[in-house]
Amino acid sequence: MLLRRTVAPVLLVIAAVALYGTVVRSWMRNWGAADVEVSAELPGESTAATPHYQARRAITINAPAEVVWRWLIQIGQGRGGFYSYDWLENLFNLDIHSTDRIVPEFQALALGDFIAAEPNHVAGWRVTEIDTGKSLVLTVSIEESASPDAPQLDTDAFSGVWIFQLNPIDTSSCRLIADFRADFESGPLPAALLALLLEPVHFIMERKMLHGIRERAERSASDNPGEPIQVRHMTGQ
Repeated sequence: MLLRRTVAPVLLVIAAVALYGTVVRSWMRNWGAADVEVSAELPGESTAATPHYQARRAITINAPAEVVWRWLIQIGQGRGGFYSYDWLENLFNLDIHSTDRIVPEFQALALGDFIAAEPNHVAGWRVTEIDTGKSLVLTVSIEESASPDAPQLDTDAFSGVWIFQLNPIDTSSCRLIADFRADFESGPLPAALLALLLEPVHFIMERKMLHGIRERAERSASDNPGEPIQVRHMTGQ
């Protein structure tokens, strides 16, 4: 009887791990993406061809690609936010406020621009490739800061690339693909374990982000069907 009580929980744990490894992980990492999208070559992916962690997700948006693009290029801390769970990000004092407007001053994203992930503007991404209306490649960047309050980050501990691709379906809808790749240097935790810890958090936040972009783009497109969306200044976050 004691043996049965001991074995049963162990078998349940093994079954749960096996289910996560064979079904759940694949579903999370390729949420929404068709097989052809998972295997498609995207700009910028060659910079991280064999990452420790990689996820490619996609969503259909019933709005023209050029409308979606306007929401996409204004992402960032101190910009348009990330359209995800602001309250969760702000538990870590990231000061993220996702806007529900197209903000004119954030519409001129260019090669080499820095997109911050936190209020000290030390950690974030550099725009390393941009094809207006089609694709955006962001590479993890750790900036120097003169502020004594800024975090001291190890520039070699983490590297990654975040790729966005817009594929028109027709004149009024498109597919938005997001591909994230990350590498971890050796440290207290093995890279494989860090990747496993990152997976569920990244899935929750990025899935919400894709939904957030879709909701905003579809709303702005329906407000102005057949017309360029009206650009409005942000009056508060």
